[in-house]
Amino acid sequence: MPSAHTALISCLGPTLTAALTGGQGDPADRRLTVALRIFQTIEVQEGADLARAWMIGGNPALGGDTPITAIREERFSDVEAAVGNYLAG
Repeated sequence: MPSAHTALISCLGPTLTAALTGGQGDPADRRLTVALRIFQTIEVQEGADLARAWMIGGNPALGGDTPITAIREERFSDVEAAVGNYLAG
């Protein structure tokens, strides 16, 4: 099974994956694990393209920040709530 780091590079690319940790995280960083779980949650219902767009788009539930930024800042509960609202419709 690939690491969260490797899986996210495949899903989001190396630049966005590095942005999740400010470019300084280690591959086992919790932010990467959370980001992968969020991405996969959206991907199951909406597909990979929409999951990626959601991760990089400004989100009103996050004060206009992107989920990538919120995860980097370790605002995990905020991102979890935002994805729940998004998938609930």
